[in-house]
Amino acid sequence: MKDKELNDITRLYDRFIRQCPGTEEYTQRLAEETQIILKLRFVDYFIQICDIIAMTRDIPHMTRGSAGSSLVCYLLGITDVDPVEWDIPVARFLNPNRDDLPDVDIDFPHHRQDEVMQRIFKKWPGRSARISNYVLYQDKSARREAAKRLGAKGNLPRRFTYDSLGIDTKEAKRIENKLKGKKRCRQKRSGGSGTPKGGYFSQSWFVATHRNRSHNETDRLSGRGFRYFGTFVQGRCAGSDTGGESGNEETVQGNQTNR
Repeated sequence: MKDKELNDITRLYDRFIRQCPGTEEYTQRLAEETQIILKLRFVDYFIQICDIIAMTRDIPHMTRGSAGSSLVCYLLGITDVDPVEWDIPVARFLNPNRDDLPDVDIDFPHHRQDEVMQRIFKKWPGRSARISNYVLYQDKSARREAAKRLGAKGNLPRRFTYDSLGIDTKEAKRIENKLKGKKRCRQKRSGGSGTPKGGYFSQSWFVATHRNRSHNETDRLSGRGFRYFGTFVQGRCAGSDTGGESGNEETVQGNQTNR
């Protein structure tokens, strides 16, 4: 084993807050996960997640998703589920056939989301960014907005027509077609955080894409020098959602300057 690999293992294991049981089952599982982490060069990634959890211990939070299948995450204190005890395979979270970063979802109360982001910015000044996406007007939302701009009030019926609302159909269609594909609002629910690979943000980055969710943008962001952290900065309550139509334009907002 190379000196760098030994150093990486030491750095990772030094962050364990739980002692790994010495049985063969645990030893083999830890060795398997460690080998994958070293092969995919994810040591710094796990350490950064530990740093974020450490700096937000005073804020209620919950780790969910596939990270619960990792023994390393359990030993690091990222999760509270022992995957060996519950016989959960690690392949859903760490897979040697994939080169994208594992997705660690950590939810915070929505009203403290900005506070979490500011702590991240302070920890890595010039090397962290907020990721969100734009929600665009689609067919249904464009129809409703056109009707409201022409005087419709309150909650509109699900299958309304412009005629039933006493609205000029021709003018409503003109507004509807003009709105389609335009930005409706910026959505923070799919938010995440990223850091450049060895560089700094000189200005905010705006990355255009034709995909629906920022979760799918790992490769695109990595190509621009980002390390993607998954969705750990989500501010949400259980069962909450935006309920809107998905946008298809990605935004990366740095903490240096804004356009």
